Amino acid sequence: MTRRLTVALTGNTFTRPVLDGRVGIAGVEPTLLSYHPSELFWRQLHFAEFDVFEASLSTCFRLASLGDRRFVALPVFTTRTLCHLGIVVGERSGVETPADLRGRKIGVPEYQQTSAVWSRGVLQHDFGVDPAEVHWYMERGAAHSHGAATDFRPPEGVRVDVLAPEENIGLLLAEDFLAGSLLYLSEKNLVDRSPDRSEAELRVRRLFDPEAERARYLAGGTGLHATHCVAVRRELAEELPWLVLNLYSAFAEAKAAVLADVRTALEPWRLLDPATTAAGEALAATDPAPYGIEANRPMLERLAQYVAEQGIAVRKVSLDEVFAPQTLDL
Repeated sequence: MTRRLTVALTGNTFTRPVLDGRVGIAGVEPTLLSYHPSELFWRQLHFAEFDVFEASLSTCFRLASLGDRRFVALPVFTTRTLCHLGIVVGERSGVETPADLRGRKIGVPEYQQTSAVWSRGVLQHDFGVDPAEVHWYMERGAAHSHGAATDFRPPEGVRVDVLAPEENIGLLLAEDFLAGSLLYLSEKNLVDRSPDRSEAELRVRRLFDPEAERARYLAGGTGLHATHCVAVRRELAEELPWLVLNLYSAFAEAKAAVLADVRTALEPWRLLDPATTAAGEALAATDPAPYGIEANRPMLERLAQYVAEQGIAVRKVSLDEVFAPQTLDL
């Protein structure tokens, strides 16, 4: 017997083999759904539509700190990046270094979102810019925000204004009202409303030189930032004791299939340029975004610190409060 479950994911590199049915989930007959992350997270937090779903890591930490046990997370980190490399600043803003953000108006789609947590944490701990020194402007109002669903309030001393419904980050960047934004989301979905414009059209540039900052940051040992994980309704995880590890195995298999595809795709180049191809094959043989707790403990502990410091979580939570007990030794 299999269990019919709704599985809602974003269409990213590592989830695609599950979404397209190439990799199945043992014991599960899934209804597979794909959404933009902004919409997916909003729908699950406000309406709890899905059984298994991709979730915002910062929201998982917040819910755990509140004692909200509706969902349980798996250490399957479907997106990995360096979030602060996405910070943009206006070409005419006069912002040249992170220190120049002090006292300025900076946009953020959602104050609670994990990417923003990572970027503020790096700005604070690596460059000395405290969140209270910046005037934040959030694009999402109560009807579409994660924070409204989790009763988030900015901590004392941090100013967060919400944009009017007719305003958006893109418009205010182009008009030089905002000096920058922690990130810019323009893909069409039911939540975000900034227009799809290039950085040139918005008259913005990246705050950090990507190559120099990547090298500096990764030398510190935290690794790539995780922003999403897979989560499941807790009642299902308890009712079906096999579900958590079957899900974990399926997503691990999906990632392995993606990495194998990379190695296969290099085969034609092996004949043309063996030396260069060998380097690519060696790189593809590594896992740049491991799943599990132990391989990611420094990164996860850093995120737990940041969400508590920034008031996203009402207290610092331990990892065993967030992740399913079956996964804690993985």
